[in-house]
Amino acid sequence: MSALLPNRLRLLCALILIFFAFNQTIAQQLTGFTLIDADSDQDIGPIRNGDIINLAKLPSRKLNIRANTNPYPVGSVVFDFEGQVRFQVENVAPYALFKDALGDYYDGPLTVGQYDLAATAYAGSNGTGNTAGIYAINFQIIDDPNAGEVPPPPPPAPSCGALPAPWATTDFGNAGGEACFENGIFKITAAGADIWGGSDGFRFVHQTLNCDGELEIIARVNDLVKTHTWAKAGVMIRQSLTANSAHAIMVLTPDNGASLQYRQATGALSEHQQTTGVTVPKWVRLLKKGTALE
Repeated sequence: MSALLPNRLRLLCALILIFFAFNQTIAQQLTGFTLIDADSDQDIGPIRNGDIINLAKLPSRKLNIRANTNPYPVGSVVFDFEGQVRFQVENVAPYALFKDALGDYYDGPLTVGQYDLAATAYAGSNGTGNTAGIYAINFQIIDDPNAGEVPPPPPPAPSCGALPAPWATTDFGNAGGEACFENGIFKITAAGADIWGGSDGFRFVHQTLNCDGELEIIARVNDLVKTHTWAKAGVMIRQSLTANSAHAIMVLTPDNGASLQYRQATGALSEHQQTTGVTVPKWVRLLKKGTALE
């Protein structure tokens, strides 16, 4: 696959090298739970897996639990509680285990005992559409005024290290996500609206390059989570860090093979050349020779 670079892109040759991952529909994700004082409708604090909650030390015994999501809001949140699947389905934020009326939280039956709680955020209403999976915890409630403070569990260790200089990560359109680097591998958790049309919205890792002469970018895509048939991972040459910039990208997708996509001028509509039947893991490459790209 090859394409001609437009004259404008060739003349304004301060290019950006981008290794990126993209979810065409943002993966709806549960990020945690918060214990709520249903008397005051105020947050008491986070509830983590393994926590012990002492009723005797709380400002109120009327309690609720809110599910927190990324992005916010989402289409719906489905709670599973104490073995009951779809115990509560919330289509409007805040997403409360024991329901609420526009942020006025109702109190629920949280008494002394051990509890299993899980929730899933969905893009659509009533538990339909895209999701990043279930978030589950187990916690205990006690009622002992003489008990000491129970320290929270330590935060989880980061999955990998910081990006090496001069690499950096950012996004277009508040896409969300993060990136790290370990043992020569970039790991990107990403979301976005699309890399297509006249403007883009996605998470990426980048550095600035001088594009005089020949330029070659090679990367191996080891894994790509199927959040959409057109989820994308690969390499990009981009004219600037603006959402509607001219660019060329070589991507792999879960169901649509490999695709060379390009926008020939700032704000122009995207074009592409596609090869079906190609799946990860695979190497991807962009090679610029003069005004030609392949």
